[in-house]
Amino acid sequence: MSEPIIRPISFTKGDTYSFRFRRRYNDGSAILSIAENVIFTVKRHKNDRSPTLQKSLGNGITFDYKTGYYYIIINPSDTKNMDFNSEYWYDIEINDHGGDYVFTPVKGPFFLSWNIT
Repeated sequence: MSEPIIRPISFTKGDTYSFRFRRRYNDGSAILSIAENVIFTVKRHKNDRSPTLQKSLGNGITFDYKTGYYYIIINPSDTKNMDFNSEYWYDIEINDHGGDYVFTPVKGPFFLSWNIT
């Protein structure tokens, strides 16, 4: 396993934001089978017990069997109670094989900028 990729996420509070990612084999080819669970979690502080925002397969995360991409959609209502111009932290966790395989492929800062409208 490799270390997680550090990738910042930044967008305007109250906007719809979506992104995709895909798991890959060591040779770089796409894994086209779905994991048992994928969880996207945002917290205000890295050591907070409760998430500020969380998505999982079937609840904000979808999977495309043809391409192997997972799509995560953050709706305007998801950031309604979050502070803008504040840094949060996120990660994506893959859980498979009855919990025997747990991997965090990407994590990083999560920043909401202000909006006027």
